[in-house]
Amino acid sequence: MTATKPVEIVDAMFNHRYSFPSSRCQDKEAEINMAYSPSIPPHAIKYCHCSLSTWAAQVIGNRVYREIKNLVFYSPDPDDSDCPPIPAQLLASANDRTRAKGALVLTKDDLLSFRIADRVTLFKRKARLCWYLTECMAAPRKRNGLIVRIRRPTSIIQVAAISSFVLARNQYANGFMALQMGIFHVACQSHVDVKRFYCLMAASTHDTTTRRALATVAEHSLGTLRTQVNESADSGQVSHRYILDNIQ
Repeated sequence: MTATKPVEIVDAMFNHRYSFPSSRCQDKEAEINMAYSPSIPPHAIKYCHCSLSTWAAQVIGNRVYREIKNLVFYSPDPDDSDCPPIPAQLLASANDRTRAKGALVLTKDDLLSFRIADRVTLFKRKARLCWYLTECMAAPRKRNGLIVRIRRPTSIIQVAAISSFVLARNQYANGFMALQMGIFHVACQSHVDVKRFYCLMAASTHDTTTRRALATVAEHSLGTLRTQVNESADSGQVSHRYILDNIQ
């Protein structure tokens, strides 16, 4: 039984000196440009290096497409304690029929529990190839090791990029970072053109959607407060106490 693995054979074929177009090739530039092609069928390329690179690029492209698709429709699993419970789709508002179907509407807890580290953990587990590719594009290397940036951490850049990819695929998949960024722009009173620009980049939700979401959060929080006050009043207890001061 041979100890040679199939990947070793493919690696030897890929790096063989005769797998490249030689200087005597009449259409050398055209053959080289076929490498890593997203559309040319690999069997239509004569040279092994260019053919295998095109095949690998298309396989990786299909895999990344599926990973983003899975993130679009991702729903937290209660039994998976290692993965943060981050819903991909948070509705800004919903009627009774939509709520009956189990749709998740934005709440105050969703905003207060936002953490970049949770998104990093989720993407590393559920979209490993996407995370690796964005890491290759964003993180510099030295001696085959990643350089950790202090002022501009690559993990934040990767989370923002993958979140934009997910929102670009589906306008309702705003739960990873887009809706929070939209609320950030409203809180900072960003200019309307800035909001539109970030919305076009799929970095944040539309201003109308964001304001509707804030109204939903306020309505839900007010309803929860009323319920708690009524329950405490029925039991003869004081559950909330507020001190209001004259603010000039």
